[in-house]
Amino acid sequence: IKNGAFLIFGRTARLLGREEDGLAFLLRRAERWQQSQRGRAAWITRIVALEDYGWPDRAVAELRAALAAGDPGVLQPFAVAFFARQGAGAEAQAALDVLARAPERLDYLRAATAFHAARGEWTQALATAEEWLQAAPDDLGARRQYLSARARRDGVVAACQLARSWVAERPGHDELELILISWLDHVAELGANGLLLDEAYALLQQRTRRHAEDAWAWRELAYRALARQAACPADAPERAAYEQAVDEAERQACRIAPDDAATVYLTARRRERAGDHAGAVALYFKGLELEPDNSYGYGRICDLLPRLPDAEQESALQALESSMTRTPGQWHAAGPLAQRFASYRGLDRALEALDRWAQLRPRDPELME
Repeated sequence: IKNGAFLIFGRTARLLGREEDGLAFLLRRAERWQQSQRGRAAWITRIVALEDYGWPDRAVAELRAALAAGDPGVLQPFAVAFFARQGAGAEAQAALDVLARAPERLDYLRAATAFHAARGEWTQALATAEEWLQAAPDDLGARRQYLSARARRDGVVAACQLARSWVAERPGHDELELILISWLDHVAELGANGLLLDEAYALLQQRTRRHAEDAWAWRELAYRALARQAACPADAPERAAYEQAVDEAERQACRIAPDDAATVYLTARRRERAGDHAGAVALYFKGLELEPDNSYGYGRICDLLPRLPDAEQESALQALESSMTRTPGQWHAAGPLAQRFASYRGLDRALEALDRWAQLRPRDPELME
């Protein structure tokens, strides 16, 4: 069973009010495999769960204990990032020093690149990323980190040009094209360059021709066609072509993955653009039923609340709260939702909601902030 399944088990136990039982199960599993390679993943699952549930001190203590009890080299790559995230810079550096002496150089290069990038040490990050990329040219993580470091030194345009050269060297490589699309978007945001958006759109069209069953690609193509249509003048002839492109992309996405929350959200977005705000809200709620922890649905519903009658606003707020409190992971929607309570129903109502949520999740990091 994949470790993600064990995390889901722990979150389910938490949702049922048996958080400690779920954590105890993860602890027994980690201790059982302590001396094996599998133990590394088991301890990481347990520690990630503790951090996710709002027990950072326990997570730090257990990682320290695991490092002391087992093979110190096994957990070091995770420890570097974890200790850095917890503000334990000295322990993160110590874990990195252990990796530097280990025979597996790639573990060190991955951890060192992330460590230096997190500290804003871009010269060191670029050096380790370059060595990582040379040692593992097919490692997409190395390529992504190298581009990020290059962008810091040479600018985002240079990073984008490098990503474009990689795609030219390996045409039709799905992941390299996604990397290029992300950098095209980044550069376009800085300068609103429509030609770069055209290039990204063309890459997605090519992907749907290669992979006709790729629901993600069809959805992404639909959203980009919607954006391009919105940018066109009202009398532009290409608006009709973009409308047809959206129709086809939505039809394909619904054919391939009708029960994906992302597909439902695409249909909701089109309803929203057509002015059917109540219909859009209903579909966004359907998406939340499929993925209760998807923050996009919460955000879109909150943005549409002012367009609904007062009575429907109230019922929508209650439904949003109910959906969030059924989510076993961190309540990422708590902050935006509290702001909506304050905007639409006053500060006192928002504070009352936060008190209710704090009683249900006293250690949730999202509520503690």
